[in-house]
Amino acid sequence: GLDEMFSQGDPVLAGIDLDSNYLFLAEKRERRTTKDWEAVLEAKKLQGLAMKVAVRDGGAAIAAGVASVYPDAEQRDDNLHAQMTVTKALRKVENRVYSAMGRIEELKLALEKAQGRVNPRPLHIAKLKGELAKATERCDALMTEHEELTRLWGRLRAALELVDIARGTLRHSDKMREELEAVADALLACRRRDTRKAGGYIKRRLIGLTNYADSVHAKLEPLREEFGGEAVATAMIVLQLAKLLKAKKMNKVRREQLEQLKDGLNRLTATGHADDILAAVAAILFGRHRASSAIESMNAALRTHLTIRKRTTDGFLHLFQAYFNLRVRRWGRFKSTSAWGLLTGQPAGDWLTHLGYPPAH
Repeated sequence: GLDEMFSQGDPVLAGIDLDSNYLFLAEKRERRTTKDWEAVLEAKKLQGLAMKVAVRDGGAAIAAGVASVYPDAEQRDDNLHAQMTVTKALRKVENRVYSAMGRIEELKLALEKAQGRVNPRPLHIAKLKGELAKATERCDALMTEHEELTRLWGRLRAALELVDIARGTLRHSDKMREELEAVADALLACRRRDTRKAGGYIKRRLIGLTNYADSVHAKLEPLREEFGGEAVATAMIVLQLAKLLKAKKMNKVRREQLEQLKDGLNRLTATGHADDILAAVAAILFGRHRASSAIESMNAALRTHLTIRKRTTDGFLHLFQAYFNLRVRRWGRFKSTSAWGLLTGQPAGDWLTHLGYPPAH
């Protein structure tokens, strides 16, 4: 996972291993051009970094730097950023809806006050009624726009998923691109600039957003030969449903998905290899690298320090890198492990002790 962030206007180039969350790159540069990315990646290549897949946002310099240093590496566009482009536009429309609703309340209060006067002014009342009608019409239009944009965001999220739960099938990259292109065209047809910009972002990155599906299907092929295509697809659906149900409250949709999950588990159990299939498929499904969430989490941790320090230095970044990689994580997927420990196979310990500062006692 590759990304850029800023410290007082100076770019910090960062890279993280998505299998272990090991932060292998955190370097401050004067600029963030292709040559800068080439320089930092070349240094890491000399240290032994063998990059096979790069997950990144739409930065052209990152893409060019990876292509230059690792020409055989597969480059994937981060689907998190694709979703963020739509959520930003959605949030703006939502704020306009709240503003329009506030304006309606103001006009209603003003109209009530004007009508309650001892000597009401008909012209003023008529003006307020006209403004109220226009404000209500604008609010209704904004709410309709918000609903449509919410629907498109849902279609976008579904199109980025390899598992089609509604149909009970797995998507290939060509089908994913077809659906994503339809979503992008719908966004481009909207009247707001932010929404059209989101549509253009998605349309330019159809291949980068979906090429991970090809590698997943290639890894699933041996499992299909061993357990059968239907069993593998059922296992993928079961695992995706289990993930979704953890985050949903009890409602009609959740009950339907719960029944679908039970049915899938029963069919897997009937094969006699349910545990083996689920374990093998889970390793592939949860190992697919399509979002740079790990590096965004690192950015959030580092940003706090940069805000307090106001400026950063290479020495501080190296110290932060050591802390991030050596510390024992207290929650999440890698709970009770350190990134350094996962790579080396060594037991996780106190990060300061690793650096030669053991406890005084």
